[in-house]
Amino acid sequence: MTSPNDSILCADPFLQGTLRSIIRKIGFVPILVVLVFSLAGVGCVSKAEKIERHRKMARQYIEKNELNSAVIELRNVVQLDPENDAVFYELGEIYLKLKQDENAVKAFARAVALNPDNLKAQLKMGQIFLILKQTKAARKTVQRILKKEPSSVDALHLLAGVQVREQNMAAAVRTLEKAVRIYPGHFKTLLFLAHLYFAKGDLDAAENAYLKAISINGVSKVPYLELARLYGRQALWDRAEAILQKMVRSPGETSEKFTDLAGFYERRHKWDQAETAYRKAVDAAFGKDVKTLMNLGDFYARRKSYEKALETMQQALALQPDDLQVLLKIARLHFNHHRIAAADAVVGRILKRNADHVAANFLKGQIDWVQKDYVHALERFDRVIKETPKNATAHYYRALCLMEKGARVLPGQNLFKTAAGYSGDTEAWERELAKESLGKAVDLNPGFLPARLVLAEIHLREKSLSMARRHIEAVLKSAPDNPRALTLLATLKMQEGDERGAEAVCRKLIARRPDYAPGFVRLGYVYMFMKRPADALQSFKKALDLDPFQIEALGQIVGIYMRDGNSEEALNACREHGRKIAGDPARLARIAFLEGHVLLTL
Repeated sequence: MTSPNDSILCADPFLQGTLRSIIRKIGFVPILVVLVFSLAGVGCVSKAEKIERHRKMARQYIEKNELNSAVIELRNVVQLDPENDAVFYELGEIYLKLKQDENAVKAFARAVALNPDNLKAQLKMGQIFLILKQTKAARKTVQRILKKEPSSVDALHLLAGVQVREQNMAAAVRTLEKAVRIYPGHFKTLLFLAHLYFAKGDLDAAENAYLKAISINGVSKVPYLELARLYGRQALWDRAEAILQKMVRSPGETSEKFTDLAGFYERRHKWDQAETAYRKAVDAAFGKDVKTLMNLGDFYARRKSYEKALETMQQALALQPDDLQVLLKIARLHFNHHRIAAADAVVGRILKRNADHVAANFLKGQIDWVQKDYVHALERFDRVIKETPKNATAHYYRALCLMEKGARVLPGQNLFKTAAGYSGDTEAWERELAKESLGKAVDLNPGFLPARLVLAEIHLREKSLSMARRHIEAVLKSAPDNPRALTLLATLKMQEGDERGAEAVCRKLIARRPDYAPGFVRLGYVYMFMKRPADALQSFKKALDLDPFQIEALGQIVGIYMRDGNSEEALNACREHGRKIAGDPARLARIAFLEGHVLLTL
C-alpha cells in the first residue's frame, strides 16, 4: 500500500530511497516537504517539459530579435528531440534572417527528410531550388506540395516562378490567374501577375492588376512605383506623376514615398519639384532622419550647389556625429568642389577613428594624387587594393601613380626592377607596372573606359597597334561619340598610314563636338602628316581660339611659321597669346621658352 508520503516523490528509485530514509530518521515536518518538492523539481523535469522550456525561451528571444540566442535554444531542443521536423523548420527561418543561408538550407532539408508532409519546409526547399536555378528539383517539389494541397497560393506562386524560369510565360500567367480565382484579394498574387503582364507587354492587363493591388493594399509603395514605371514606358508622364502623388498621400512610410517622388522629378529634370519632394521627406521624418537629410544633401551635390549640400550634410552630422559615412560624404563633397584642404581635414578625422577605412583611404589617395604626392597616393591605393583586391578604380589610380614615377622612391623598388629585367630602364619598368595595373582594372571591369583609354595611349606610344585598336574599339562600342577615343583612333590611323581615314575621324569628331579643342589639334597633326601646312595652321589656330591653354597648339603654330622662315609672325603669335593668359605663370613660362627659341634663330 502506498504511503501518503509517496505521492510527493518522483519515479526515480534512488531518490525515493533517499527521501524515505530521511523521513524515517527525523519524521515528516513542514521543512522536509519543501526540501522534497525542491528535489523532486530538480531531478524529475521530463524531456517534454525541457523541450517546452527551451522553445518558450526561443520564442522570447525571437520577439526581442536576439536571434543567435534563439538558435541556441532551438538547437537544445533538437538535441533532446532530433526527430522534430517543426523545430528544424523554425531553425531554418531564423538562419535565413541571420543570412546564414547554408545552415538554413540544411535545416529545411532536415525538416523535409524527417517529415515529407511538412509542406512549409517543402515550400522553402522549392524556393531555394528556384533561387539556385535547380529548376527540375523546384518543379518536383512544388508538384508534391500541390498534390497534397492543390489550393495553396504560395505553392502556385512557386509553380509560376518555375514556369518563368522555364520561359513559359503563358503558363505562369495561367497559374497566377488560377491563384487569383482561389483568393481574389491576395495582394502578392496580384503584384506577381502584374509583373508578368508587364513583361509580356500586356500593359492594359498589368495596369488593371496594379490598380487592384493598390485597392487591396494602399500602404505598400511597390505597386505605385511599378505602375508609374509602366506609364513611363508609354511616356504617359502625367499619369505617372498622378499615381506617385497618390502614393505620397497614402498611409505608411511617408518619408520614403516622398523620396521616391523626388527621384521621379529629378529624372524628369524638374529640379524645383524634386527639391520640394526631398524637403517633404525630411519634414515627414521631423528632421531627425539622417538618411532623408543625406538624400537632400546628395541632390544639392548633384545640382552643384555646394553650400546647400554642405549645410544639409552638416545637419545630418549633428544628429549622428560618429557616423563615418556622413563624414565621408562631406569629405567627398569638398573634394568634388576642389576644396582639397577641407576634404583632407575631414578624411583625417575618419582615418584617425578607423585607419583601415577603405573608402577614406581611397579618397585620401585621390587627394594625394591631386596634390601630386604620387608616392603617398600609391601607398594609399596599394592599401585599398590589399583590402579590396577587386577594386578596379583603385588599380586604375595605382597605374596613374606609377606613370607619374610614384614607385621610384619606394623601398626595394630597385631590386624588383632588376629582377624584372629593367635594371637600366626605369621608365619602361614603370610603364610595364602601369600596364599590369590597367589590365587588372579592365579584367575586373571590362566597361571601365578610362582604363582602356590610358592603355590605348600606352600601346600607341609603344607602336603596339593591334592592342591599341582593341581598346579603342571597345570604348567606341560603348561610347561611339567619346571624343578622347576618336582622337586616339585618328592617331592610330595615322600610325597605320591611313591619312584619309585619320582626317575623316577628326572631321567626324569636330562635327559632333565643334567646341572640342583637342579635336582641332589632332586634325592639325593629320594635316601636317599629309603635308598640308596651311590647313594645319588653321586647325591649330582654331584649337587655340577655343582653348587658350592649348599651348601645344601654339607650339605647332610657331613651328609652322619658323619652317616658312617667318620669325616675326612666330614672335607675334607668342606675344599676343601671352597677353591672353597673363594670369597663368606656368604657361607663360612655356610661351617665354618658345619665344626664346625663336629669338635664337634670328
